[in-house]
Amino acid sequence: ILDIKIHRGAPGVNGPVIELLGNGRKGSVAIANTNLDNLMEGNLYMAVYTKNNPRGQIRGQIQQATD
Repeated sequence: ILDIKIHRGAPGVNGPVIELLGNGRKGSVAIANTNLDNLMEGNLYMAVYTKNNPRGQIRGQIQQATD
């Protein structure tokens, strides 16, 4: 893993980086107030970048946990 980043973007839409996580981090991430609506609407995603795929190995939308 080269890098992990949180981006703003709807499913299937690329967007700008809003948080750099480096190559792995434990704990929590504080999302700025300006991105809370995007978080609640499912418009944030995490992307993992690797040596073999420096443009993005895998991407996943961030969603609220459900019971």
